[in-house]
Amino acid sequence: MKISTMFKFLIKFFMITLLLLGLILVLLVRFTDLTWSDNGKAVLGYHEERGEWVINDWELRNLKGADGPYIFEKDSVLDCYYVDTKNKLYQESKVIKGDSGWNGCFFSSVEPAGGAVDSFRCCLQPPFIPESSFAEFPEKVVVISDVEGNFTGFYSFLLNNGIIDEKFNWSFGKGHLVLLGDFMDRGDHVTQVLWLIYKLEKEAMQAGGFVHFVLGNHELLNFQYDTRYVNHKYIAIAQMVSGEKDNKLAYKQLFSSNNLVYNWLKTKPFILKMGPVVFIHGGLSEEVLSSPKNIVELNEVGRQLLSGSEIDSTYRNILIGPKGLLWFRGLVMDYKESYKKLPEEKLDLILHHLQAKTVVLGHTVVPDISADYNGKVFRIDVKHGKAMSSGLTKGLLMEGNTIFAIDDLQNKRPIGTF
Repeated sequence: MKISTMFKFLIKFFMITLLLLGLILVLLVRFTDLTWSDNGKAVLGYHEERGEWVINDWELRNLKGADGPYIFEKDSVLDCYYVDTKNKLYQESKVIKGDSGWNGCFFSSVEPAGGAVDSFRCCLQPPFIPESSFAEFPEKVVVISDVEGNFTGFYSFLLNNGIIDEKFNWSFGKGHLVLLGDFMDRGDHVTQVLWLIYKLEKEAMQAGGFVHFVLGNHELLNFQYDTRYVNHKYIAIAQMVSGEKDNKLAYKQLFSSNNLVYNWLKTKPFILKMGPVVFIHGGLSEEVLSSPKNIVELNEVGRQLLSGSEIDSTYRNILIGPKGLLWFRGLVMDYKESYKKLPEEKLDLILHHLQAKTVVLGHTVVPDISADYNGKVFRIDVKHGKAMSSGLTKGLLMEGNTIFAIDDLQNKRPIGTF
């Protein structure tokens, strides 16, 4: 083949490849949630509401049906924002002092995967107080982590394990539900997941039970207004509520100190100890041994951090550093070039330091609920199912002194003791 002929062939091949890639990009933008963007500006996107293309514009605002409420408190008035099933944002203002006739309750609507729109009633709680770092071990504890806005999977797991009834009400009596972080980001029902937890927290206490919400790294990222993993619909809502076009500035206003959910999350612990068991999102590294503070004090420092206060670098490393409570993966695996899996003798030192025998953690995805370190560590972050009764949404049941792996088909298998 002559050089000129080969050159022409390569040019044609290159042009055809570019056209195919361009066509694929256009199809993905049009028929999925993909938006080609740069620093929050839509270079190429499709506006579902208007039914038109958006090019080089800040104004891409695609919503995804029922959502909310987003409740902001200012000067004894609650501003509540909802998105209806027709993707329309609307606002209500309610006076929380004086004779307003409002009972302090609202409905949160959800469109579960493969199901009709449903809603649950939620009532505002008294002023938030920091959740305790310790609890006595009850007869039953159920643990799940890393739901990431997957309302259907979460609902399926709670319903089929007797924690709630079909109407979203607490039915677990004096049992405890432990949520090991990362209930935010990625999914498109984050708001409803959080309001359901908020609702169940109050109902559980009234029944003599408890809901413990241990913070994860994705809750932390939201406190830092990091939108890398935020579902696109929440950027759209943030832009519409705040009037800001920049993603981060808009999200910062949505997740502001006036936001009731924001203030509720600030009361949650970074680490929980229940009897001899430590519950943590990420893991326990040797950083913990450098702390003269106990679990209560670490959680207090964590709340200061979430409120924007400067904290000592030592405690910052323990809480949110690469080997911190929210990020460390070394109880499950070697992590890139950063560190090796923690030797068992070092884990023993950490457990002795915390006066504990067992650790339950999420954060690092594993193929199935499993034990490690001769039954001292239980790993529960799995890829949950997104449909009802899929058998893929899984967690732990701790009953008596036995630990069971459970799923949303009511399967139950023993995997260890504590």
